[in-house]
Order: sequence, then C-alpha cells, then structure tokens
Amino acid sequence: MSDYMRTPASCGVCGVMGHTRRTCRIARLRRLAERADHPEPTQEEEERVKAELRQEFENSGPGIRWARHQREQAEHRERAQQRHQERMREL
Repeated sequence: MSDYMRTPASCGVCGVMGHTRRTCRIARLRRLAERADHPEPTQEEEERVKAELRQEFENSGPGIRWARHQREQAEHRERAQQRHQERMREL
C-alpha cells in the first residue's frame, strides 16, 4: 500500500480515484490468488495494473476535472503566498 494520504473518493485498495474496493482490479487479482489454481500477484503486476487504472482515470471526465481542480488550488496557494510575502515586505 502507499504511504501517502488517499484523495477523496479513491479506492481503499490501490488509492486510485474513479472506482471502489468492490470493483478494483487489484483486489480482484488478490481474490483470485486466494484460490489454489491462481498464483499470487507480484508487486510488479500490481504496479502495472495500478498504472493502468491511474491512466484510465486521468483520461476520464472526472479525472480531467480533478486535475483542473488541483491546478486551480495550486495557483490559489501560490497567489496567497505571494500576497503574504508582499505584506511582510511592506511591514
């Protein structure tokens, strides 16, 4: 699992937005591995699937809106930081 804080509405298994635990492909791989006839998924395989999920989300409508929101928030923080620095210089 990852060591960062999950984004809102992200999967509890892989941390990628756009799906839930119930529909997560990594969770499905792990459930299949519980059966005797399927091998345990490797870390590389899980990372590959996670990258595919992330790519799919980033190219979806909600993913594009999330990226735009993140950019706007970063710009807002930067403007606020600049205003704060200007006020401090004035004092």
